[in-house]
Amino acid sequence: MENNEYIHSKSYDIIIIKIISLLWGDYLDWQNVIPFAPLFTPLIASGAIYFSFRQYRFQKYLGFVERQLDQFYGPMLGCINYLDANRALRIFLYEKESEVMNDNDIDEFLDNKVRLEYINNSIAYDNKIFLEQVFPQYRKMLSLFSEHSSCVLPETMKHYQTLYKFVGIWERHFAKAVNREVVARLDFEEDKLIDLYLNIRQTVDKLQKELLSKKSHENLKNKIK
Repeated sequence: MENNEYIHSKSYDIIIIKIISLLWGDYLDWQNVIPFAPLFTPLIASGAIYFSFRQYRFQKYLGFVERQLDQFYGPMLGCINYLDANRALRIFLYEKESEVMNDNDIDEFLDNKVRLEYINNSIAYDNKIFLEQVFPQYRKMLSLFSEHSSCVLPETMKHYQTLYKFVGIWERHFAKAVNREVVARLDFEEDKLIDLYLNIRQTVDKLQKELLSKKSHENLKNKIK
């Protein structure tokens, strides 16, 4: 048993000597180094542990950034993009409708009754879309904050209360649990969420660039190895 341990120890010393030779082979007198090979063992082992730990922490950090993008910031940006697209479409249609309604040639063929019916249908449709498709996006964003709070950066979390108020006021309005005049005086329109939207876009851009940069650096290191 002792012989086996001795052989194993000597084999390990030989490995250490080979490592040293790769690093400093041109500068050392091996007749003097060989007896001290066991002294290098703790140093080499400590270095290996240190770099392994650094690699572990690096991979763990990359995993966290990916989780932030996949579970919170990516879905949040998806909601915001949908809201932006819906808003842009409504503005575009409103501008075109205004052009048509103000056109004298068209005006001759539209009496007030038809015009009023058209306006009412347009308002009813927008309200339906808001309830069924648009407002659920705000609810989804609120849920993302609650379900993935560990992924939310502090500079984003500070906007949570604003979003919560926005959703809460509208839900009370839908349930007729608050007077319409009160809602009007609160002046709590979507522009209150602009800072949140901006933060989400900037954070997604920052995290994506950071992830790409660190992965590229890691791939370069692996190629060098």
